[in-house]
Amino acid sequence: MAALDLSSPALELSFLPTPLSVIQLKPSQAIPSKLLQALTGAGDAHSFVSITRCPDEISIILPASQFEELYPPTSLGPWTTLKVAGPMDLSLTGILNELTGPLKTAQVPIFASSTWNTDYVLIEERHKEAARAALEQAGWKFAP
Repeated sequence: MAALDLSSPALELSFLPTPLSVIQLKPSQAIPSKLLQALTGAGDAHSFVSITRCPDEISIILPASQFEELYPPTSLGPWTTLKVAGPMDLSLTGILNELTGPLKTAQVPIFASSTWNTDYVLIEERHKEAARAALEQAGWKFAP
């Protein structure tokens, strides 16, 4: 497999400004309407919100401020979000592997989430600087 061209602007990294929380619900639990409104952009249209449901669970990623309003404090975090600039061609392979390999070596735990356009990697805030250093050493570039 050919190495990724880490100089590509689509692969530039940045940290999103809003701290996030991650929680897990049982698949039978109701999702509060206030959280569903956040998906439509009600409130802060620039915030990151993700709801993933599968037969075993519901995983929710949302701004830490909304988490505190909706759920009791049971989440790890706070999390900072590393974003690959994108958009990326869906035929590209190995991007998450190249991104998470240096983080594994640096012993930085992650929570990954992908969209059509790009990948997001959530990192506990306490590991942010170690993550940045490991990725820069591996050749990744960060937005100014």
